[in-house]
Amino acid sequence: MMDYADVRQRLIHQSSILNENLSPLFNKLVEYNAETDDQSDTRCDLCTSWDLADDGVTYTFHLANNAKWWDGVPVTADDVVFMFESIAAPDQFEILEGRSTSSSILTGLYYEAGNAQALDTNTVEVVIKFPSGSFLASLAVETVLVQPKHTVIDQGILQGGRNMDALNGSGPFKFVENLKVTLTARNCCVYPDEAVLIKEQLKKNLGWDIEIEVLEAGAGFDAYWAGDYQFMIQASTLNNTSPDAVHASWVLGTLPQWVGGGRGKFFTVEGVDELFEQQMREPNQEKRKALVNQIEDTLYNGASASAVIWWTMRHQPVDNRIQNYHFTDNGMTWEHVWCDPAC
Repeated sequence: MMDYADVRQRLIHQSSILNENLSPLFNKLVEYNAETDDQSDTRCDLCTSWDLADDGVTYTFHLANNAKWWDGVPVTADDVVFMFESIAAPDQFEILEGRSTSSSILTGLYYEAGNAQALDTNTVEVVIKFPSGSFLASLAVETVLVQPKHTVIDQGILQGGRNMDALNGSGPFKFVENLKVTLTARNCCVYPDEAVLIKEQLKKNLGWDIEIEVLEAGAGFDAYWAGDYQFMIQASTLNNTSPDAVHASWVLGTLPQWVGGGRGKFFTVEGVDELFEQQMREPNQEKRKALVNQIEDTLYNGASASAVIWWTMRHQPVDNRIQNYHFTDNGMTWEHVWCDPAC
Protein backbone atom coordinates (compact mmCIF):
# COMPACT_ATOMS: atom_id res chain seq x y z
CA MET A 1 0.00 0.00 0.00
CA MET A 2 1.46 3.33 -1.04
CA ASP A 3 -1.74 5.29 -0.51
CA TYR A 4 -2.74 7.07 2.64
CA ALA A 5 -5.29 9.69 3.60
CA ASP A 6 -5.95 11.51 6.84
CA VAL A 7 -9.51 10.74 7.97
CA ARG A 8 -9.78 14.31 9.27
CA GLN A 9 -9.81 15.63 5.72
CA ARG A 10 -13.11 17.40 5.26
CA LEU A 11 -13.76 17.11 1.56
CA ILE A 12 -12.72 14.55 -0.99
CA HIS A 13 -11.03 17.29 -3.02
CA GLN A 14 -8.54 17.72 -0.18
CA SER A 15 -6.79 14.45 -0.91
CA SER A 16 -5.87 12.78 -4.18
CA ILE A 17 -5.81 9.51 -2.24
CA LEU A 18 -9.41 9.94 -1.14
CA ASN A 19 -10.26 10.73 -4.73
CA GLU A 20 -8.62 7.57 -6.01
CA ASN A 21 -10.21 5.25 -3.50
CA LEU A 22 -13.68 6.81 -3.33
CA SER A 23 -14.05 7.79 -6.98
CA PRO A 24 -16.46 4.93 -7.86
CA LEU A 25 -18.92 6.48 -5.39
CA PHE A 26 -18.99 9.83 -7.22
CA ASN A 27 -18.93 11.17 -10.77
CA LYS A 28 -16.81 13.64 -12.65
CA LEU A 29 -17.94 16.17 -15.22
CA VAL A 30 -15.86 14.40 -17.86
CA GLU A 31 -13.72 11.27 -17.68
CA TYR A 32 -11.05 9.35 -19.52
CA ASN A 33 -12.67 6.73 -21.68
CA ALA A 34 -11.37 3.49 -20.17
CA GLU A 35 -13.42 1.44 -22.63
CA THR A 36 -10.93 2.10 -25.40
CA ASP A 37 -7.17 1.73 -25.61
CA ASP A 38 -6.77 5.38 -26.63
CA GLN A 39 -5.36 6.86 -23.44
CA SER A 40 -6.08 10.43 -24.53
CA ASP A 41 -9.78 9.83 -25.25
CA THR A 42 -11.97 12.04 -23.03
CA ARG A 43 -15.73 11.67 -22.85
CA CYS A 44 -18.66 12.95 -20.82
CA ASP A 45 -19.47 11.53 -17.41
CA LEU A 46 -22.13 13.75 -15.80
CA CYS A 47 -22.36 15.85 -18.93
CA THR A 48 -23.91 14.75 -22.20
CA SER A 49 -21.91 17.16 -24.37
CA TRP A 50 -19.79 20.28 -24.25
CA ASP A 51 -19.17 23.24 -26.54
CA LEU A 52 -16.11 25.47 -26.85
CA ALA A 53 -16.66 29.05 -28.01
CA ASP A 54 -14.55 30.71 -30.69
CA ASP A 55 -12.63 32.61 -27.99
CA GLY A 56 -11.03 29.33 -26.92
CA VAL A 57 -11.73 29.89 -23.22
CA THR A 58 -15.52 29.60 -22.79
CA TYR A 59 -16.82 26.06 -22.26
CA THR A 60 -20.51 25.18 -22.01
CA PHE A 61 -21.32 21.81 -20.44
CA HIS A 62 -24.73 20.24 -20.88
CA LEU A 63 -25.59 17.90 -17.99
CA ALA A 64 -27.59 14.69 -17.98
CA ASN A 65 -31.11 15.46 -16.78
CA ASN A 66 -31.58 12.12 -15.02
CA ALA A 67 -28.56 12.07 -12.70
CA LYS A 68 -29.40 11.95 -8.99
CA TRP A 69 -27.61 11.88 -5.67
CA TRP A 70 -28.21 8.85 -3.49
CA ASP A 71 -30.73 10.81 -1.41
CA GLY A 72 -32.87 11.29 -4.54
CA VAL A 73 -32.03 14.96 -5.14
CA PRO A 74 -31.18 15.71 -8.80
CA VAL A 75 -27.59 16.56 -9.74
CA THR A 76 -27.68 20.12 -11.09
CA ALA A 77 -25.45 22.81 -12.53
CA ASP A 78 -25.15 24.34 -9.04
CA ASP A 79 -23.31 21.19 -7.90
CA VAL A 80 -20.82 21.53 -10.76
CA VAL A 81 -20.23 25.21 -9.99
CA PHE A 82 -19.72 24.25 -6.33
CA MET A 83 -17.12 21.71 -7.40
CA PHE A 84 -15.06 24.35 -9.20
CA GLU A 85 -15.40 26.89 -6.41
CA SER A 86 -14.64 24.46 -3.56
CA ILE A 87 -11.42 23.45 -5.32
CA ALA A 88 -10.24 26.93 -6.33
CA ALA A 89 -11.39 29.01 -3.34
CA PRO A 90 -12.63 26.87 -0.41
CA ASP A 91 -12.36 29.72 2.11
CA GLN A 92 -15.48 31.37 0.70
CA PHE A 93 -17.47 28.56 2.34
CA GLU A 94 -17.41 28.69 6.14
CA ILE A 95 -17.60 24.91 6.47
CA LEU A 96 -14.49 24.53 4.27
CA GLU A 97 -12.48 27.46 5.59
CA GLY A 98 -8.84 26.67 6.17
CA ARG A 99 -8.89 23.52 4.06
CA SER A 100 -5.81 22.61 2.07
CA THR A 101 -5.72 24.04 -1.44
CA SER A 102 -3.29 21.48 -2.85
CA SER A 103 -6.06 19.87 -4.87
CA SER A 104 -6.07 22.91 -7.15
CA ILE A 105 -2.74 21.74 -8.55
CA LEU A 106 -4.45 20.81 -11.83
CA THR A 107 -7.83 22.54 -12.19
CA GLY A 108 -6.51 25.69 -10.54
CA LEU A 109 -4.00 26.15 -13.33
CA TYR A 110 -6.83 27.04 -15.70
CA TYR A 111 -9.77 28.00 -13.49
CA GLU A 112 -10.07 31.10 -11.30
CA ALA A 113 -12.82 31.40 -8.70
CA GLY A 114 -15.97 33.13 -9.90
CA ASN A 115 -15.71 32.05 -13.51
CA ALA A 116 -18.30 29.24 -13.51
CA GLN A 117 -22.02 29.89 -13.61
CA ALA A 118 -25.21 27.88 -13.93
CA LEU A 119 -27.04 29.04 -17.06
CA ASP A 120 -29.98 26.83 -16.12
CA THR A 121 -30.56 23.64 -14.11
CA ASN A 122 -28.57 21.46 -16.50
CA THR A 123 -26.17 23.87 -18.20
CA VAL A 124 -22.86 25.21 -16.87
CA GLU A 125 -20.63 27.85 -18.40
CA VAL A 126 -16.94 27.85 -17.42
CA VAL A 127 -14.44 30.47 -18.54
CA ILE A 128 -10.79 29.51 -18.16
CA LYS A 129 -7.80 31.85 -17.90
CA PHE A 130 -6.31 31.13 -21.33
CA PRO A 131 -6.80 28.64 -24.17
CA SER A 132 -5.44 25.23 -23.20
CA GLY A 133 -5.75 21.75 -24.60
CA SER A 134 -5.06 20.38 -21.12
CA PHE A 135 -8.13 21.83 -19.39
CA LEU A 136 -10.47 18.94 -20.17
CA ALA A 137 -7.75 16.47 -19.18
CA SER A 138 -7.48 18.23 -15.81
CA LEU A 139 -11.21 17.67 -15.25
CA ALA A 140 -10.98 13.97 -16.10
CA VAL A 141 -8.66 12.94 -13.26
CA GLU A 142 -9.80 11.64 -9.89
CA THR A 143 -9.22 14.94 -8.08
CA VAL A 144 -12.25 16.61 -9.70
CA LEU A 145 -15.29 14.78 -8.35
CA VAL A 146 -18.62 16.60 -8.36
CA GLN A 147 -19.93 17.04 -4.81
CA PRO A 148 -23.55 17.54 -3.59
CA LYS A 149 -23.81 21.22 -2.67
CA HIS A 150 -27.07 20.71 -0.76
CA THR A 151 -25.40 18.08 1.43
CA VAL A 152 -22.23 20.02 2.17
CA ILE A 153 -23.49 23.62 2.34
CA ASP A 154 -27.21 23.38 3.17
CA GLN A 155 -27.02 20.39 5.50
CA GLY A 156 -23.46 20.86 6.77
CA ILE A 157 -22.47 17.25 6.05
CA LEU A 158 -18.90 17.05 4.81
CA GLN A 159 -17.96 14.53 2.14
CA GLY A 160 -14.61 13.15 3.25
CA GLY A 161 -12.94 10.25 5.00
CA ARG A 162 -14.15 11.03 8.50
CA ASN A 163 -17.64 9.55 8.25
CA MET A 164 -18.20 7.07 5.46
CA ASP A 165 -21.87 6.70 6.36
CA ALA A 166 -22.39 10.39 5.57
CA LEU A 167 -21.25 10.12 1.95
CA ASN A 168 -23.91 11.13 -0.56
CA GLY A 169 -22.60 10.16 -3.98
CA SER A 170 -23.99 9.97 -7.47
CA GLY A 171 -21.83 7.06 -8.63
CA PRO A 172 -22.88 3.48 -9.26
CA PHE A 173 -21.10 1.90 -6.29
CA LYS A 174 -21.55 2.00 -2.52
CA PHE A 175 -19.54 0.48 0.28
CA VAL A 176 -20.92 -2.87 1.35
CA GLU A 177 -20.88 -3.79 5.03
CA ASN A 178 -20.28 -7.28 6.43
CA LEU A 179 -18.40 -8.40 3.34
CA LYS A 180 -16.20 -11.48 3.62
CA VAL A 181 -12.84 -11.04 1.89
CA THR A 182 -9.52 -12.84 1.61
CA LEU A 183 -6.64 -10.36 1.51
CA THR A 184 -3.43 -11.77 0.05
CA ALA A 185 -0.10 -10.17 0.95
CA ARG A 186 3.34 -10.95 -0.38
CA ASN A 187 5.73 -12.22 2.30
CA CYS A 188 8.18 -9.41 1.77
CA CYS A 189 9.09 -6.06 3.23
CA VAL A 190 6.22 -4.53 5.21
CA TYR A 191 3.33 -6.02 3.20
CA PRO A 192 2.16 -8.53 5.87
CA ASP A 193 2.17 -5.83 8.57
CA GLU A 194 0.29 -3.44 6.31
CA ALA A 195 -2.27 -6.17 5.61
CA VAL A 196 -2.99 -6.35 9.35
CA LEU A 197 -3.55 -2.58 9.49
CA ILE A 198 -5.82 -2.71 6.44
CA LYS A 199 -7.79 -5.54 7.99
CA GLU A 200 -8.28 -3.64 11.25
CA GLN A 201 -9.37 -0.44 9.51
CA LEU A 202 -11.83 -2.13 7.16
CA LYS A 203 -13.26 -4.13 10.05
CA LYS A 204 -13.71 -1.00 12.15
CA ASN A 205 -15.10 1.25 9.44
CA LEU A 206 -17.00 -1.12 7.17
CA GLY A 207 -17.50 -4.26 9.23
CA TRP A 208 -15.68 -6.40 6.68
CA ASP A 209 -14.64 -9.91 7.72
CA ILE A 210 -11.13 -10.27 6.33
CA GLU A 211 -8.86 -13.29 6.32
CA ILE A 212 -5.20 -12.61 5.61
CA GLU A 213 -3.25 -15.02 3.46
CA VAL A 214 0.51 -14.44 3.29
CA LEU A 215 2.20 -15.99 0.27
CA GLU A 216 5.81 -16.31 -0.77
CA ALA A 217 6.52 -14.62 -4.09
CA GLY A 218 6.58 -17.90 -6.01
CA ALA A 219 3.27 -19.06 -4.58
CA GLY A 220 1.76 -15.70 -5.34
CA PHE A 221 2.77 -15.94 -8.99
CA ASP A 222 1.37 -19.47 -9.13
CA ALA A 223 -1.97 -18.14 -7.87
CA TYR A 224 -1.80 -15.36 -10.44
CA TRP A 225 -1.17 -17.69 -13.37
CA ALA A 226 -3.91 -20.02 -12.12
CA GLY A 227 -6.39 -17.12 -12.04
CA ASP A 228 -6.92 -17.64 -8.31
CA TYR A 229 -8.01 -14.07 -7.59
CA GLN A 230 -10.67 -11.60 -8.66
CA PHE A 231 -8.91 -8.31 -8.92
CA MET A 232 -5.59 -6.80 -7.89
CA ILE A 233 -3.74 -3.63 -8.73
CA GLN A 234 -0.23 -2.50 -7.94
CA ALA A 235 0.39 0.93 -9.35
CA SER A 236 2.34 4.12 -9.07
CA THR A 237 1.50 6.69 -11.68
CA LEU A 238 0.71 10.23 -12.69
CA ASN A 239 -2.97 10.85 -13.22
CA ASN A 240 -2.24 13.31 -15.98
CA THR A 241 1.01 13.26 -17.92
CA SER A 242 0.80 16.69 -19.58
CA PRO A 243 3.71 19.09 -18.86
CA ASP A 244 1.28 21.27 -16.89
CA ALA A 245 0.43 18.45 -14.50
CA VAL A 246 3.99 17.19 -14.17
CA HIS A 247 5.64 20.50 -13.39
CA ALA A 248 2.74 21.90 -11.36
CA SER A 249 4.01 19.61 -8.61
CA TRP A 250 7.11 21.78 -8.42
CA VAL A 251 5.08 24.97 -8.21
CA LEU A 252 1.77 24.23 -6.44
CA GLY A 253 2.18 20.72 -5.07
CA THR A 254 1.98 19.60 -1.47
CA LEU A 255 5.75 19.22 -1.05
CA PRO A 256 6.66 22.79 -2.14
CA GLN A 257 3.95 23.97 0.27
CA TRP A 258 5.42 21.98 3.16
CA VAL A 259 8.92 23.29 2.42
CA GLY A 260 7.59 26.81 1.88
CA GLY A 261 6.16 27.07 5.38
CA GLY A 262 2.52 26.01 5.25
CA ARG A 263 -0.77 26.67 3.57
CA GLY A 264 -0.50 28.96 0.56
CA LYS A 265 3.27 29.42 0.92
CA PHE A 266 5.28 27.66 -1.76
CA PHE A 267 9.00 27.13 -2.14
CA THR A 268 10.07 26.96 -5.77
CA VAL A 269 13.44 27.05 -7.48
CA GLU A 270 14.20 30.55 -8.78
CA GLY A 271 13.00 30.98 -12.34
CA VAL A 272 10.70 27.94 -12.44
CA ASP A 273 7.51 29.95 -11.79
CA GLU A 274 8.06 32.17 -14.82
CA LEU A 275 9.02 29.33 -17.13
CA PHE A 276 6.06 27.27 -15.98
CA GLU A 277 3.60 30.09 -16.76
CA GLN A 278 5.19 30.63 -20.17
CA GLN A 279 5.00 26.97 -21.21
CA MET A 280 1.35 26.70 -20.15
CA ARG A 281 0.37 29.59 -22.41
CA GLU A 282 2.67 28.78 -25.35
CA PRO A 283 0.60 27.50 -28.32
CA ASN A 284 3.63 26.50 -30.42
CA GLN A 285 4.59 22.92 -29.61
CA GLU A 286 8.30 23.24 -30.37
CA LYS A 287 8.65 26.44 -28.34
CA ARG A 288 6.79 24.78 -25.49
CA LYS A 289 9.16 21.82 -25.57
CA ALA A 290 12.08 24.22 -25.30
CA LEU A 291 10.52 25.91 -22.27
CA VAL A 292 9.88 22.54 -20.61
CA ASN A 293 13.53 21.63 -21.20
CA GLN A 294 14.53 24.89 -19.54
CA ILE A 295 12.39 23.99 -16.52
CA GLU A 296 14.10 20.61 -16.29
CA ASP A 297 17.57 22.17 -16.51
CA THR A 298 16.68 24.77 -13.90
CA LEU A 299 15.35 22.13 -11.51
CA TYR A 300 18.36 19.91 -12.09
CA ASN A 301 20.84 22.68 -11.38
CA GLY A 302 18.86 24.50 -8.69
CA ALA A 303 18.15 23.77 -5.03
CA SER A 304 14.91 21.89 -5.54
CA ALA A 305 12.74 20.80 -2.63
CA SER A 306 12.92 17.15 -3.65
CA ALA A 307 13.90 14.85 -6.46
CA VAL A 308 11.00 13.27 -8.33
CA ILE A 309 11.42 10.81 -11.18
CA TRP A 310 8.54 11.33 -13.59
CA TRP A 311 7.95 7.86 -14.93
CA THR A 312 4.81 5.80 -15.04
CA MET A 313 4.34 2.23 -13.88
CA ARG A 314 1.14 0.25 -13.70
CA HIS A 315 0.58 -3.43 -13.15
CA GLN A 316 -3.08 -4.38 -13.35
CA PRO A 317 -3.58 -8.16 -13.39
CA VAL A 318 -7.30 -8.66 -13.93
CA ASP A 319 -9.29 -11.88 -13.76
CA ASN A 320 -10.06 -12.91 -17.36
CA ARG A 321 -13.72 -13.26 -16.40
CA ILE A 322 -13.94 -9.47 -15.96
CA GLN A 323 -15.15 -8.07 -19.26
CA ASN A 324 -14.74 -4.66 -20.94
CA TYR A 325 -11.80 -3.56 -18.78
CA HIS A 326 -9.18 -1.52 -20.62
CA PHE A 327 -5.79 -0.47 -19.34
CA THR A 328 -5.22 3.26 -19.06
CA ASP A 329 -2.56 5.41 -17.42
CA ASN A 330 -5.00 8.18 -16.71
CA GLY A 331 -8.01 6.72 -14.95
CA MET A 332 -10.38 3.83 -14.51
CA THR A 333 -14.06 3.52 -15.29
CA TRP A 334 -16.06 0.95 -13.39
CA GLU A 335 -19.62 1.54 -14.58
CA HIS A 336 -19.28 -0.60 -17.69
CA VAL A 337 -17.31 -3.63 -16.53
CA TRP A 338 -18.89 -6.93 -15.61
CA CYS A 339 -17.93 -10.45 -14.63
CA ASP A 340 -18.90 -13.29 -16.98
CA PRO A 341 -19.30 -15.97 -15.89
CA ALA A 342 -20.11 -14.74 -12.40
CA CYS A 343 -16.98 -14.38 -10.26
